[in-house]
This record gives sequence, structure tokens and C-alpha cells, in this order.
Amino acid sequence: MVVVLGLAVVSLAVAVAVLLVGPAGSGTDTEAARRSALEAARERTLALTSYDYRQLEENFAGVLATATGQFATDYQDTTAQLRPTFTDAQAVASATVVAAGLESFAPDRAVAVIAVDQVIATKDAPPRTERNRLRMTLVRPADTWLVERVERL
Repeated sequence: MVVVLGLAVVSLAVAVAVLLVGPAGSGTDTEAARRSALEAARERTLALTSYDYRQLEENFAGVLATATGQFATDYQDTTAQLRPTFTDAQAVASATVVAAGLESFAPDRAVAVIAVDQVIATKDAPPRTERNRLRMTLVRPADTWLVERVERL
């Protein structure tokens, strides 16, 4: 009984150490990559949720510069449809990331969950705040994190 209890305590201590320290081979490089992925998610979210009808080309190009795959295609299609609406309404949106965290992480792929407040104003309506929650999948084929998918939660 004492041996079993002792083994259970040792096993628990090892499990806690692995959770706190991380698996073998992790360390500052992994932590730096995690921070990089989270910072990229924050930046990409702000670019995606902030726009000004007077600078739509620049706003949209900024998002596309860090988009990949189907998300890039869908974003191009959507913005082509929204451009006239945003321009006619004189829409301006500014965003603030309220909170962000990584749901999962690998050196070349990360999934972040982001809470963002977006203040939207048009020529016909006073500013209003929309609270959005997003799940963003990022991939890193080289040195830059690219947005592969965005889901509204």
C-alpha cells in the first residue's frame, strides 16, 4: 500500500513538472514561437476587423498579405462584394483585442481564440460596439504566420 501510494505521488509530481516545464526539447525557443503566434493572431485580428472606407484598398491588401489558402480566396470574394457597401455607407471600424489565447500550438500551426471589440460607424448611424469572438488558425510555412481560417464563435 505504501509503495503504491509512493509511486502515485512520484507519478503526480512528474506530471506536474511536465505541465509546468514542458516536454523535453521545449524551452525558450518554443515559448518565443508561442508568443510570436499569439502576437500574430492579435495583429491579424486587428487588421481584419479595422477598416476605413477611404482606405479600403490598403486595409484589404494588409489582410491579404498575411492570408493563405481558402481563407485568402474567400476574403477576396467577400471584400469585392462589400467594397461598394462600405464606400456608400462611409463605414469606419476600429477594433481592440480584449483578450487572446492559444487553443493549440505546434511550431508550424497555431489556433488562437480572440475576443475583439469593434466600434463601427457609418454616415447614417452613430458608432456602435460589437463584441466578437473569433477562432483563428494560423500556419507558418516559413518565417511568417499566415491566417488559414477564421471562425466566428
